[in-house]
Amino acid sequence: ILANKNSKNIQFSFHMGDVTDWNNASEWDLAMEHISKLDGEIPYNIVRGNHDHGQTFIERYTMDKFTANIANGEEYGTFDGNTLNTYQTITVGNIKYLMLTLDLGPSKAFIDWANKVIEDHPHHNVIISTHSYLHRSGAYMDDPLDCSATQYNPGGKYNGGDSGTGTPLYYDYRLQQYKDGGDDYLYQDASYMWNNLVKKHK
Repeated sequence: ILANKNSKNIQFSFHMGDVTDWNNASEWDLAMEHISKLDGEIPYNIVRGNHDHGQTFIERYTMDKFTANIANGEEYGTFDGNTLNTYQTITVGNIKYLMLTLDLGPSKAFIDWANKVIEDHPHHNVIISTHSYLHRSGAYMDDPLDCSATQYNPGGKYNGGDSGTGTPLYYDYRLQQYKDGGDDYLYQDASYMWNNLVKKHK
């Protein structure tokens, strides 16, 4: 990316999730070492993938890291003061863009927030990034497709990396919610995001 910054006129970079494979410290160290090479060079954002489960994502991709990469004079914000759901703006020439990141399988509460952010920026072109939205076939990433936010693997388990011990952890996203927020914070499949967010906006 850096080598092609000028020749390709690269203005922004998106990381689409699964920063790590097993969510352990050595993988995070390596990933952030290389991602950080973009700091001060090209604005970027990162979304959480299913392999980056739990609090590690926001501990490693911190708010300080996020805000340090906001271009001068541009706007930014978050859903809850962390980096799971964020937005930032950039201007390229005379064209305004809104870069909106949403956590894997965004909940109703996240989607409601995202709708408000888009409505508050009617003159921006919107680019939404998230993890596991479309299947390679072009279908929405809904149960039972592999890597759906709510997909069950055999036994009702979902691969979410490990604890650093080499022992797999299985994360059943169908039963997960953000913090203790109740039904509005349950993780949803991709068609929910399409029907309640994407198709509602030009």
